[in-house]
Amino acid sequence: MCGCPQLNVLYLYDNKLERMGTLDFCSNLTHLYLQNNRLKQIEGLELLPRLQKLFLSNNEISVLEGLECNAVLEELHIDHQKFPEGEHFLMSPSSMAALSNSAVTMDLSGNGLTDLSDLYDFKHLRSLYAKQNKLQDVPQLLSLLNNLDSLENLDLTGNPVAKTTRYREMVTMANKNLRVLDGKEISETSRQFLLRMKDSRSRTSMPSMQRMSKNSALSHQTMPTSTHTAVTTADFPPQRHPKHILPPSVRPIPSAMLGQVVHRDSKQREQVARVTSLAQAAATVPPYEREMVYDDADGTSTADREMNDWRRSKDDLSVPDRLNEELAHKHSLEGNYFPPLNEKSFG
Repeated sequence: MCGCPQLNVLYLYDNKLERMGTLDFCSNLTHLYLQNNRLKQIEGLELLPRLQKLFLSNNEISVLEGLECNAVLEELHIDHQKFPEGEHFLMSPSSMAALSNSAVTMDLSGNGLTDLSDLYDFKHLRSLYAKQNKLQDVPQLLSLLNNLDSLENLDLTGNPVAKTTRYREMVTMANKNLRVLDGKEISETSRQFLLRMKDSRSRTSMPSMQRMSKNSALSHQTMPTSTHTAVTTADFPPQRHPKHILPPSVRPIPSAMLGQVVHRDSKQREQVARVTSLAQAAATVPPYEREMVYDDADGTSTADREMNDWRRSKDDLSVPDRLNEELAHKHSLEGNYFPPLNEKSFG
């Protein structure tokens, strides 16, 4: 075949080609169409340094290789390869390194891929088609998308990862420049809504310990220094209690009132002792020897009169007086007065 230096586009698709052969006759080729053949290997492309678009879909290629010299290759279609069962589609590191500096569009659909980590350094990639593969690692995919700054079009239809809960939301948020996902446009309104929702979730899902730590740090910064006035109990007024409830520290009865109470108790004890002694003495005397002493006025015996006098003295105490007397003996009393001068006593 004679040389064709002016040839830029070559169509060789839909044939039964098993080998690519030599293409040195068209060294200025920019577009090469070789899809739907029986090609098993990529070869001879090192003679096409100006190649920009390469179509190799529906062949039998199992290794992406032989592209180290194609430094300006922008578009590569190598999808739906038919290779023997048990083999996997592989990508040569050297070829991928050469493509990472120039590739803009890549189609790797239908090749049974389980990850796309080989595309991590494709900074200029704008369109990626990886349909009908076996991609299922969500964190790995999100990490890749976060690194592909120029990516605008992504199609992962038919992969297990596309069935993950909140898949579209996660992918959209992983790449800020993505405009089309699985053939559907991502509107700017949807993106802004997801951004607001993400921000809201990040605030509400903050762990309580982190919030407490943050508040603690802020409070530590605003704590008063040693030059500030310290807060003491003197800054708080004493607690007042209702009049009918004794305060915690009960103040004692004045000495004059206390003397009356003690005197009243002594008199009652003396009366009880006297009545008791008279009753005991009367019990030792036989009935026929008993000598009853009666009062001329009402005919009451001496013992009965003493008992009645004691009962009357006990009844002379009003209810408030008895309460004050019981409270005085119930509490440990010390101070100046009881009850307080500015409060009314019982009754």
